[in-house]
Amino acid sequence: MTKTKGKKRKRALTKRQRKFFELLCTGMPATQAARNAGYSGATPAQSAYQATKGIRARVEEALAENGLTPEGLITKYLVPAMLATDIEFAKFEGEITDSEEVIAWDTRLRAIELAARFGGYLAPKELTGLDGAALFPDVIDTGGMRSGRRKAPEARV
Repeated sequence: MTKTKGKKRKRALTKRQRKFFELLCTGMPATQAARNAGYSGATPAQSAYQATKGIRARVEEALAENGLTPEGLITKYLVPAMLATDIEFAKFEGEITDSEEVIAWDTRLRAIELAARFGGYLAPKELTGLDGAALFPDVIDTGGMRSGRRKAPEARV
């Protein structure tokens, strides 16, 4: 980001970056998108990498400018979702007779799963090893908060 007279100046995407991004969004491979966007034909993979790096930096700046940092997302959205409640209503003959605040378990569980994914504590359901054999993650290791892998159990016939 460049500075001008003590103020931060927003850096817009260049025309080539915008074109590259548009082509990527259509599903075009990155090297081909780089060529079609006008980047050097001699090193399209490097050009695609550099363009992606510039776009990613601008996206991160835009997210931060709007308070969508990891800390902001956790504070504004994730924590409230973990405390979510619903209102259940009781009706009799079409009239609401009673209401009660209850825990919104589905919303809370989804928020917890999301937090676990962000923190790297949630292992994929099934992994595949180099030999193609199925690997299943261990239960979360609470000591190091890392999940391990092991071979799938032998099938019993």
